Amino acid sequence: MHAGRRAQDGDGPLKENLLQALLADMHGQVGEAMADGAMPGAGEEPGDGTEHPREHDLTDRAQMRAHLAVAWRVMRANLPVVVALYESAITRGVRSDALWEQLVQDTAVLREHLEYLRDRGHRLPGEPVLVAAAMGALLSTLAYALLPSNEAGFSDEEVVGTLTELLLAGVRGESPEAGDPS
Repeated sequence: MHAGRRAQDGDGPLKENLLQALLADMHGQVGEAMADGAMPGAGEEPGDGTEHPREHDLTDRAQMRAHLAVAWRVMRANLPVVVALYESAITRGVRSDALWEQLVQDTAVLREHLEYLRDRGHRLPGEPVLVAAAMGALLSTLAYALLPSNEAGFSDEEVVGTLTELLLAGVRGESPEAGDPS
């Protein structure tokens, strides 16, 4: 038993490398979905293989929704990887910067879109890197909580719609007073 445990512990770097390779594959799937015309107003021809443009306006409902929907679909399609990545990050502990670094890396596209908005004079609720990371943390934590069993019974459409409205209000800077007072 002790020898088996040692072998298991020694696999840590191998497991982490495998998880990082699987994460890179997920990033590739997101990029392919975006390049294949999943993003409204992308300015690209479907399937032309160009990089995801920085100029997406995340204050536009259709663009925000498309970004969230692509991410949600890729997380659903790669659920075992999402769960393993989330649990691996948690086991590293709170003193590790690895979780923050991974979150910043995973949300680089959102950060670039938010920087674009800021450069155009749009007031954001915080620094683009922090806002993008918060968006990614919300999305990934919800995926970890809902996708394995979805005992709560929410459809993908309902989750993406709710996240779209929540994040859209934050990025647009809409205060609660601006909406329905109820």
